[in-house]
Amino acid sequence: MYIHTVDPLPFAMEGRSKSEVADWPAALCESCHDTMHRDGFTSFLDYRFSLHPRCPSCSAQRSMSAMYGMPSGPVEEPWIAVMGCVVIEPRKQWVCEACDHKW
Repeated sequence: MYIHTVDPLPFAMEGRSKSEVADWPAALCESCHDTMHRDGFTSFLDYRFSLHPRCPSCSAQRSMSAMYGMPSGPVEEPWIAVMGCVVIEPRKQWVCEACDHKW
C-alpha cells in the first residue's frame, strides 16, 4: 500500500469548486503506484482522470463518471458527476468537466 499525500482537503477546497482542486489524497496499490510513476503522473487527480475516456467533443482528459440517484451525502470526488434522480433517456455514462458534453 502506498500513500499519496497532498495539502489537507478542507484547506485545499476552501473557496474552490471540486474541479479547481489541484490534487487528491489516495491510498494506492502497488500496481497503480507503479503505473502512476512510470507514466509520469505527479498528481493523483490527473492519473485518476486518465483512466476515463477523453471527451469526444473537446478531447479533454477530464471526463467524469455519471452517477444517477440521490446520494446519501455530498459527493466530493471530482471524477464523479452527480446527475440527479430524473433520468432522461438515453442515459449518459460520461460528463466532460471542461466543456460539459455528455455521452
